[in-house]
Amino acid sequence: MTGGGFLVAPGRSRGGERRFLGAPLRMLVEGGDTEGAFAAVEVVHERDFSSPLHVHRNDDEALYVLDGELSVVCGKERWTAGPGAFVHLPRAVPHGLKVVSGSARLLAFCVPAGFEHFTQDVADLRLGEETARQLAGIAARYGIDILGPFPER
Repeated sequence: MTGGGFLVAPGRSRGGERRFLGAPLRMLVEGGDTEGAFAAVEVVHERDFSSPLHVHRNDDEALYVLDGELSVVCGKERWTAGPGAFVHLPRAVPHGLKVVSGSARLLAFCVPAGFEHFTQDVADLRLGEETARQLAGIAARYGIDILGPFPER
């Protein structure tokens, strides 16, 4: 742990900027900063980006929508989340998201930390048929099971 608080200035990154499945990602806080308690990232996804339907075995995920609009599936629920919406995605519940606006900028929080290492390992992947198996293999190492494509309905 850093031993104290810190500020991440607008447009800056604590743990480095990278790509996440083709999208720009800004690391705000990593597990090393919080004794493993949580990690937080800012990510910008373009229209029609969708995560596969997946389930986290080891961590809860939460999203705060800064800009844009998402379709979110969590278990049997489906929501539309726009600016200011907060979405809690508990571990062990299948979930996924799709950007339905021109783009979407999100804050993602993972509790406990660890997701930041996953983002690093998939930084250069772009979702597609040829990378689906590779993504599933990497995700499994982090306790994330890929269940299939985002369910359109």
